[in-house]
Amino acid sequence: MKKKVSIDNREKTIQLTKNSVLLQFISGLLLMAYGYITVLTPNWMAFDSNAPKFFTFAILNLVVASVVFFNREFRAKTRVLLGFFGNKIGIAFSVLMLFALFSFTKAINIPEAILHFFKLFTAFMAAWMVSALVLYHPKSVIILAIAMTLLLLFDVLQTLGGVSKIVKGIGADYDIKASYSNKNILASAMFIKIPFAVWLFYFQKDWKRIFGGIAVVLGTLCIFFMSTRAFYLATIVTMVLLLIYGFLNYIFLKNKQTGVKALSHLGLVLLAFGVFSFVQHYMYPKERREATSFSTRMASIANKDGNNDLRLTAWKTSIEMIQKDPILGVGVGNWKVRYLEYENRYSPHYIYMYKNHNEFFLEIPVESGIFAGLAFLAIFILSAYYFLIATYKRKDTEQEKWFFLPLLGLFAYAFDAFFNFPQDRPEIQSLFAIYVGIAVAFGVIYFSKANSKNPKHRNLWVILLGIVVFVVNFGNVVVQKMYFDSSKIQRMVKEEQNKIRKTKSHSSYLIDNYPTIPNLTAVAEPVDVEKARYLMDEKKFEQARKILKNINYSPWDARKEYFLALSYFLPEEKNYDSIYKYAHQARGIKPNFFGSLNLETFALNNMGKEKESIELWQSFLKNVKNEPQAWNALAYLQEKNNLIHQAKATLDSAFVHLPKKRICYK
Repeated sequence: MKKKVSIDNREKTIQLTKNSVLLQFISGLLLMAYGYITVLTPNWMAFDSNAPKFFTFAILNLVVASVVFFNREFRAKTRVLLGFFGNKIGIAFSVLMLFALFSFTKAINIPEAILHFFKLFTAFMAAWMVSALVLYHPKSVIILAIAMTLLLLFDVLQTLGGVSKIVKGIGADYDIKASYSNKNILASAMFIKIPFAVWLFYFQKDWKRIFGGIAVVLGTLCIFFMSTRAFYLATIVTMVLLLIYGFLNYIFLKNKQTGVKALSHLGLVLLAFGVFSFVQHYMYPKERREATSFSTRMASIANKDGNNDLRLTAWKTSIEMIQKDPILGVGVGNWKVRYLEYENRYSPHYIYMYKNHNEFFLEIPVESGIFAGLAFLAIFILSAYYFLIATYKRKDTEQEKWFFLPLLGLFAYAFDAFFNFPQDRPEIQSLFAIYVGIAVAFGVIYFSKANSKNPKHRNLWVILLGIVVFVVNFGNVVVQKMYFDSSKIQRMVKEEQNKIRKTKSHSSYLIDNYPTIPNLTAVAEPVDVEKARYLMDEKKFEQARKILKNINYSPWDARKEYFLALSYFLPEEKNYDSIYKYAHQARGIKPNFFGSLNLETFALNNMGKEKESIELWQSFLKNVKNEPQAWNALAYLQEKNNLIHQAKATLDSAFVHLPKKRICYK
């Protein structure tokens, strides 16, 4: 039978032998920093607010690694440093990282692979460092839970401020986003922080329990107010599982208290729902009331609206991609690159918002292979394994307490990962790392055998490992800084395009200052296309063509060919052969994009091949029926070539397919 390990006795031993009160304080402070760093980081004029947050997240990892590896007291505890890699969850995460590294052999876009590998590495490193901090000072988890609950309440205050605007008729639920990018990310962050409050309510006493209960009510209330379907469903499922947990504890452990707490928790959720329903029904403006009611939002889950169709399409496509490259995937960070191969079959747009409706449990096996996907899934399964063994086999209430928090936190994260794209959101990845790190730490304490051996030259090996870790983390900081710098330029470009900035930058500024990583913008457009666009605005067409011809990010991205065609169309002396050549190539890659065909038929018309243009427009309109200019172009060419009846039939069809659009040609 495994000897019980007491957290209190363990910490007393550390204090007596190490005199580590100051170091324990620093450990607790750094642990809280992992919860706060991504929330407190400002936008700093970036187009994508994730960029500066990943940058500061990477810096924090570098700082913590320096403290952990180069402090004598931490070095003296090899188990604190390397226990992560001897733990089942730590091994699973390491396997995931290993296959992500192997997947570089399949990546088409290497700069994107580098960026996204380091995003994943940032979470991995954070989980490792959190486990080391918790191992050194396990009771700091209590302080962390209180601190994260305070952060939850801060989000609550900002959310309720948004609700007050809705009540006054000057806001909407989608305006509620606090310091996050949008309301869905805010809802995700709040829902994944609620487990800290739940843990205080279930396992702490006196004011801590009351504090946790208040936070549970207010946090759940805000989840209802933000009208996010995924977290409505998640709240219901979580509550059902906690009630089952209370029932099992009563049946197998004869413990009534857990059931009482679960029922009390249910009461808090119902109280939150009651307050939400009252405010929503009696205080919201009518138009917002109908759009945000709980029943309306839940019923819409089964509807085949645009969002649901896009999500299902992305899931089906991802499964196709896994079947095609099952072992190593398509390359870390290359999901959005390879997705164009499939998206081009049906989409009329040439910019695909690659973040929409992806799902992390599919994204990982798509990018890094099924073994990476299984390793990711194993993190959640092993966390549940530790909790179940501790609770129902060992019947150890202390172990049950410590394993409950990471399990509930990872379950909350899993809901977000199932519907969204947490790998690209540092706020969510930091929470994931905290929960994984806590699970690993207590797994090491309660499930690993203590190694009494003192290997020769142990400190030397630890220092050498520390140097390697420092170098890799420094490289991560460099990559994330490039990502941040790129995002600032992207914002400048977007503001200039939207005339927010009065003075437009010179093309040389973009050429000289855009970093090499990433080579795609936040909306998956090649960075070199932005450079070429600026050059063409300055009528530097030859320079633009040189940049465009060097784009080799993806064989399925038609923007290179489209903008090359445009570079021959925009000059006063047009080169019809070149316009046709590149527009034809672009249409071959993305057949349903109107812009490419418009340029191709323009060239054909000026080359005396209008009948060929008519055939192309007819073929295009068989698949794309919502483009009024295409109907106009076809009708015009038919009338010009004395195909009067066909022109009338074309316009009649246009009025049928576009009854609310104005068809200009008569």
